Amino acid sequence: MSEIKRLNQAIQSVQSDISKHRESLEDCLRFKGFLDSLTPKDFFDQCVLEKRQRQANRKADRVATKQSAWEALVAQRADEFEARKAAEHDAMLARGVSKKKAAATVAAMRPPRAPDRPREEDEPLTSSGEEMPMYFVRPKQLVDVFTQLEEQNLFLIQNSQETEQALEELRSDLASTRVTMSAKTSALEGTIGGLRALIDAEEAKSAALANPSAAAPPPPPPAAKGKDSAAGSAVSVLERQDGVLRSLHGKVLDVYKRCGFDVSGGSPATLFMLSELERRLEELLAEMGGMPPEYVVKAEKAKDKQRRDRKRAEVQLEQERLQEERNRKSNERSMMAPPKRTGRPVMFRSKPLGRRIREEEKEEDLSEAQDDLKFFAPDL
Repeated sequence: MSEIKRLNQAIQSVQSDISKHRESLEDCLRFKGFLDSLTPKDFFDQCVLEKRQRQANRKADRVATKQSAWEALVAQRADEFEARKAAEHDAMLARGVSKKKAAATVAAMRPPRAPDRPREEDEPLTSSGEEMPMYFVRPKQLVDVFTQLEEQNLFLIQNSQETEQALEELRSDLASTRVTMSAKTSALEGTIGGLRALIDAEEAKSAALANPSAAAPPPPPPAAKGKDSAAGSAVSVLERQDGVLRSLHGKVLDVYKRCGFDVSGGSPATLFMLSELERRLEELLAEMGGMPPEYVVKAEKAKDKQRRDRKRAEVQLEQERLQEERNRKSNERSMMAPPKRTGRPVMFRSKPLGRRIREEEKEEDLSEAQDDLKFFAPDL
């Protein structure tokens, strides 16, 4: 019983050691996995190549050993065969067989079959059971890897922030473009509605003129003058709308030409040009969506810089033009003859006498005070 107790205590001690070592093993395996995830891939590739080279060297050594053993076995069997031939020849001579017949019998003996020659292809690759060496052997290596990862993360964060900023700018531009296009669309729809009303009125007039046999229209109400003024205002509105449409057509045509469309066949309609511009814009947006984001951001920054440079140059040219205009006017004023004065010269205004009056008032007050003192001070 005491031996059993001792053995149970030993078993428990061993089991506790096993659990401790298992926990340490799990920690070490977890740390090893973490370090392996940070190890460069080239190191693993180099280790695999070295392992294959060691396996090939061991295989070559085994093949060379088997080849030497095979050659020794073949040589041993050849020696045994020669000894057997000599023994057979001597035995035949001892039995009284002639030398010629004994030699022929010995020559007719077939040598034993040699074993198969070992081939390198039949030899498998074997592993030594050694684990792959660790890449990290000094703490500084891990610190260098962390520093490199931190730099890469900062670079990626900066790129993501720049991409987000560019995306926000694109979204704001898109929102502003949508608002602008909505306003223009609303204005065009209002213009179209007014033009349709005028077209309906003109068509009604043309229908009335086309049917002269129709009943005479009722007499106009007393407020005929107001209708005439309304008609005049409608005509003026129509003229203003025509001017706006012509101006809009000219601007759209300018943009249409700048985008590279051919207008040699004549001036196309405004709606047709707008539809073509919208189609070209959708194509360009689709192409931009398939481009690399870095290239798009770089191109946008370059275009923004060009636009700012062009705007700066235009402002500078405008300032130079204004300065030249001011210089020209100044030169013209300096070259002009002085104006001739006609009529009586302007007389200077006389100086006010307020100060003198105040001094006289002060003197009168002083004289009155002295007279009063005479009554109160008879010695004076």
